[in-house]
Amino acid sequence: MIPSYLVKNVAVVISVVFLINNCLLAYAPEKNFWAQRKKHLNQTHKQGNNVQMAQLPQASQVLQTLPQIHTQSVHTLTPNIKKQLKKTPPQHAQVLTKIINAIPSQFGDIRKITLPSKNTQHIVLHIQDVHMNHDAQKNIGAVVKHLMPDRKETDSVKANILALEGAFAPIQLFRFQNFPYPKAVETAADYLLKTHKISGPVHAMLTVGEDLRALPSIIGIDDETHYRANVRAYQESEKTRPKIKKQLSVQQAHLAEQKQKTFNPALFQFDQKVQAYAQKQISLGQYINELVAHSNKNNKFRPPRMLGGPISSPKGANFVAKGRQFLSDYPNLHTFQKTLKIEQSLDFKKVESERKQLIQTLVQCLNKTQINELVQHSMAYKAGQIRFTDFYAYLRKICQGPRAKGKGKNNDKNFLSAYPSMDQYVQYVLLADQIQAENLFQEIKDLKQKIYTRLTQTQKE
Repeated sequence: MIPSYLVKNVAVVISVVFLINNCLLAYAPEKNFWAQRKKHLNQTHKQGNNVQMAQLPQASQVLQTLPQIHTQSVHTLTPNIKKQLKKTPPQHAQVLTKIINAIPSQFGDIRKITLPSKNTQHIVLHIQDVHMNHDAQKNIGAVVKHLMPDRKETDSVKANILALEGAFAPIQLFRFQNFPYPKAVETAADYLLKTHKISGPVHAMLTVGEDLRALPSIIGIDDETHYRANVRAYQESEKTRPKIKKQLSVQQAHLAEQKQKTFNPALFQFDQKVQAYAQKQISLGQYINELVAHSNKNNKFRPPRMLGGPISSPKGANFVAKGRQFLSDYPNLHTFQKTLKIEQSLDFKKVESERKQLIQTLVQCLNKTQINELVQHSMAYKAGQIRFTDFYAYLRKICQGPRAKGKGKNNDKNFLSAYPSMDQYVQYVLLADQIQAENLFQEIKDLKQKIYTRLTQTQKE
């Protein structure tokens, strides 16, 4: 329990759940999704296709005249969250909007807003943690820093309390924060973060800098008794792991034998694909293609019948009549398939070649102001101030109607159309950004269950 005196100065009660942009490892299926994308990228680099998409040609004179970058990408809120915000009282909605705008979207995605059942003056911001992941912890630390008051911004968001798991009492960092050699503290903190000795929030509090007025209190909120009990339970369970794994292996073999005897051929074939994906024998893309192929085999869903009546089916088991119409109920599956198809067809060497030609063309056709803006966006991306996708959305925008250098009228030419491989790559980047991994795996789960239901013919199956 958090003592009441520690939360007096916090403003509204609401729970905002963040899943850090590079932290999808929090969920096993999403880990598989992003791990496969990373694996594909690594394979591409091994083949010598090192595509550095945000690079620009030499523009040293332009760089010297650029103003300081203050670019910050804005969250794209889901329809559900927008709906929740509309239901929020105006004074609370204003505070929420302020918090949302304070956190750059490259560090986290807003997943949920929970309104309180009673009127109260407290707010809780819950950040989904991912242990032992350096990128995740860096992003969590960045979120924490953006919720601290800044002397330069009088209306900045102020976090009063930083509550951490894995600790049971207030955490005092004043000696390190007031150490006369802050660079030494930063270097040590970076090393401890990289070696998983401290968390992102603690790293943020150790490296706050001099522009902050008041730092939030840091407290541990774990119940020590329960925490120790959970540690003991884990340690005890580890002792039985080999024995349980052996038992599970025997049971799985028996279950596979029973399936082969009981399932009809179509059901057995589909189940084999499901098990192959579960055992990482096929990729996520192959698995999704299998699901879609099975969903398109029959035009209409009919619950199987038997002497005792129809087999009970899960809620929402009515299939839409035909292929594409059916998949319209699964937008993330649709988007994933489109993205995968483009990814498999990309020639990265050609993309890199066309990228260089495109940038040269743009520099020749854009006026000085637009060149400055282009370079600034590239620098902002490299500095981590805007997302990869935000840069390419901007690049596509200027390619659709850039001004000729020294002229005041827009050209009608779409520069990307002259570079089909680069155009395809930009489409790929923007399309991939639309995939919501959590929703994707829910759609996969729903579709899998519906196919199982359709293929089942007897109660025994």
